[in-house]
Amino acid sequence: PRTREEIAVRQTDAIAVVGDRPTQKRLVYQNPRDEYVDVDDLFYTASGLAIKDRRIFARYSIRAPSTKEILTTPSGDGAKIIPTGTITETETPYTYGDWVGDYVLSLITTDKIIEPLVLPAFLAKKSYVIRDVEALGLSYITVDDLVCIKKARVLRKRIPSYYWGPEEVAAFRKAFAITPPPVREGSILYLARFDTTSATPLPFGKSRTHRRITWRNRF
Repeated sequence: PRTREEIAVRQTDAIAVVGDRPTQKRLVYQNPRDEYVDVDDLFYTASGLAIKDRRIFARYSIRAPSTKEILTTPSGDGAKIIPTGTITETETPYTYGDWVGDYVLSLITTDKIIEPLVLPAFLAKKSYVIRDVEALGLSYITVDDLVCIKKARVLRKRIPSYYWGPEEVAAFRKAFAITPPPVREGSILYLARFDTTSATPLPFGKSRTHRRITWRNRF
């Protein structure tokens, strides 16, 4: 497991929310982490668990292992060999928000990725995952069985929460070449998952139009 020193956090600036008091503060790791760590002969499963010396390492994995997975850790016999590759440490790889908040954040805030990106099979099945990886211009391979990465680069989890600051938002916009449209007085900008636009009357403001705008799941 991760050490107490690794997961210790502290509060920083308050999060500005329009129309509300900024009572919630962002969290950062108390002890800054290395951007990445290199590991030799790292085994990686189709579910995103990283194994070294027959032990599952949460700090190299896409999530924490279950008790059953710990008790049935594979030996590594017969694993396919991959010369090099990059994996990412995250905690909750289940939703689109998890993908962006943890995984994508690590990809867009470093230039030290060793390709290919090694994606667990369940993650690669999500359309937005492949879409974003290809948009970033990264090569990738899908792991549907145990592999051994001879020279693995592990991108560490960058922040302990999903509350991004201006620097994370700027990195996201730069990586995906996003220029947000200006906000019109009396209108609402609403980010949705699908490429749809709709108009709905609003009972307030100078504008009577509610525009539903999307940028392919991007800020």
